[in-house]
Amino acid sequence: IECKSRKQSPREQKTQKQSKFAKHIETGQLYTVPFGPTTIQTVCPLILDKYIELRYGKRSPCQYPFADGIAEEFSVRLPSSIDEATNVTEVVVRDIFQADRSQAEMNFALENWYVPKKQREEWWKQRGNQQQMVYTDQIPNLNKVEVDNSMSAGCRWGMNNTLKVIGWNAERGTFWNKFYGMVDSMDDIKEPHVILMNEMDIGMARSGNVHTVRRLAHKLGMNYAFGVEFLELTRGTREEQESTEGQRDALSLHGNAILTKCIIGESMILRDPLDHRYFSDKAHRGINANGYEVRLGGRMGLFARIFEQPVKTLDFEEGKLPTDEGYYNYLNRLPPHFVVGNVHKLGESKNNRKWLWNYYGFGHPPLNSTLYEGKGIDLPTQQKGVIIQGDFGPKFCALGGLTKVNKNSDKTFRVKCLPNGKANIGPLAADYFCTNMKSNHPVKVTPSCDWSNKNSPLTLADHAIVSTVVQGREDAARDIT
Repeated sequence: IECKSRKQSPREQKTQKQSKFAKHIETGQLYTVPFGPTTIQTVCPLILDKYIELRYGKRSPCQYPFADGIAEEFSVRLPSSIDEATNVTEVVVRDIFQADRSQAEMNFALENWYVPKKQREEWWKQRGNQQQMVYTDQIPNLNKVEVDNSMSAGCRWGMNNTLKVIGWNAERGTFWNKFYGMVDSMDDIKEPHVILMNEMDIGMARSGNVHTVRRLAHKLGMNYAFGVEFLELTRGTREEQESTEGQRDALSLHGNAILTKCIIGESMILRDPLDHRYFSDKAHRGINANGYEVRLGGRMGLFARIFEQPVKTLDFEEGKLPTDEGYYNYLNRLPPHFVVGNVHKLGESKNNRKWLWNYYGFGHPPLNSTLYEGKGIDLPTQQKGVIIQGDFGPKFCALGGLTKVNKNSDKTFRVKCLPNGKANIGPLAADYFCTNMKSNHPVKVTPSCDWSNKNSPLTLADHAIVSTVVQGREDAARDIT
């Protein structure tokens, strides 16, 4: 923080002049950038780096204020061969800065979901009063989906209409960058069409107060959709609160994400009412981290249709579906597409069954059937199939007319990474894939481990990464106009 009015030492004056820091301050050539729930002004990153190098004799490890200050973000770094002597143009500097800013921006979240810290604290004080739905209804735009199709211009299905899909419960998304490295290098999960993710943070101290989904999407060159599951009223579990002591959550958002090279359209959130135990500091096993997590929102599923090229589609407001007749007329006019979704502990209710069958394009569930009877058939002419993934009960697939792909032996929780490329996974099987398509190979379970330090590996999350390849139905011979 530079105070213009204070008297500067000769050394400081010389450093500011040599780095051109003073010139930028005097001429007002500053960048206004998002920073948590506010904005700050800063000079060009190259000038700031030069100032730090001259003043302190150190190289800045990141482009403040966009990184964690620990790991170098190579995607926004100038090549090492470029320095002041090569006369870097302002255009190059601006492009680098814009790329960095694009990763960091949280404008959609700020404009649509921001709840002031004072209000969050007031709701936390009311914990346990069983008024959780009253407060949840006051969260702005809770069922609005953030969709960004600017990262990828489109995709191509695999040979014979195949789709490679990855699923991962990322436990906050803290290690999104390590996960990128895995996707970029490991054959089993390399070059997916779709990544379906649970438990991703926006503006939480425990994960660096960043938009974890957007940063990962930038690295992968994928479009993304994000839906809020919870507004967090604490900094998380006991361990997370202890590790972030003295810090604050910028936005306190936690939710599900869909990332894909394809174009995302017609996104929708299906949400359960919030159980009062989530809004309590009394310990409830498997619900609120022994009372340390206090939340508003609700368990949910995030769904979308994906297309090879841009197309005009509907956007559902507050979970409203069109009438059946109009809906299927509309779906029949769409180009070829898949239905994808990510679900996190959504309940197995009659209402959810009805909504899933309708959104999947299957029509009404069979009459006089139980919750889990019936096989979904794609009614829209150009719909190739449905695949969802997530952390839910094994019967949830059948609720929506789909078939579970995972074998009972596919243990995915809990992951413990061990030295020398080994890991323990179990004892639970979860993280299921559900589909009405043919699975071209068995589900692959990949430990969520970083073994760059073989003797002391890093466990990226408590869930394993799962992947599969499905084959959609052939194109129907029809004119799409």
